[in-house]
Amino acid sequence: MTVYCPECGEDNRDNAKFCHECGADLSKNNIKTNDNKGVSDSKKFIIAALIVVLACLLMFILAFLVFNQS
Repeated sequence: MTVYCPECGEDNRDNAKFCHECGADLSKNNIKTNDNKGVSDSKKFIIAALIVVLACLLMFILAFLVFNQS
């Protein structure tokens, strides 16, 4: 488990009491953990891939309509 600093966002060891980057207090009421950080990154990748696919599909449809009008 990783503890993220509430001040600078740096990840710290789960037993850290202070942030190793900025020295902020990482007491229990300030702890933000994220065990599934990779999941959000994969969701961003999937959304970006879908946007690219939809943009390509739209370009192909527009090209077909423009060149097929004759």
